[in-house]
Amino acid sequence: MCFTRPIVTSIAYVHFFYSDPVVTTMKQVAIYSTESLLGNIGGQIGLFMGFSLVTVAEMLELIFLLAGHQGALSQGQGQGTEGSGSQSTRLNEDGGHLEKIAEQASKISIAVLVHFQWA
Repeated sequence: MCFTRPIVTSIAYVHFFYSDPVVTTMKQVAIYSTESLLGNIGGQIGLFMGFSLVTVAEMLELIFLLAGHQGALSQGQGQGTEGSGSQSTRLNEDGGHLEKIAEQASKISIAVLVHFQWA
């Protein structure tokens, strides 16, 4: 007990104060990794190439259908006014052939789209 007084008088207090109690850290994180960026670019290219291939296939299909239709008309008209020639001419005048071509084209287009989706 006799030592309490000299120890108490020789103690120094040091107070540390932070200017801001919140510590701010800055960390930079890449939004896209290299693999993610290449994957996204490749996906977009594949998407646009897929649409263009389907479009080209549909145009080729239409050309072949129209060529076949013209061939059928020329064979039918070469027979004169009897038989299927007069019938095909009548169908062509009232638009019957065009409706048949449009119906066939829509069926084939669906088949082409399904084929490209599963390929």
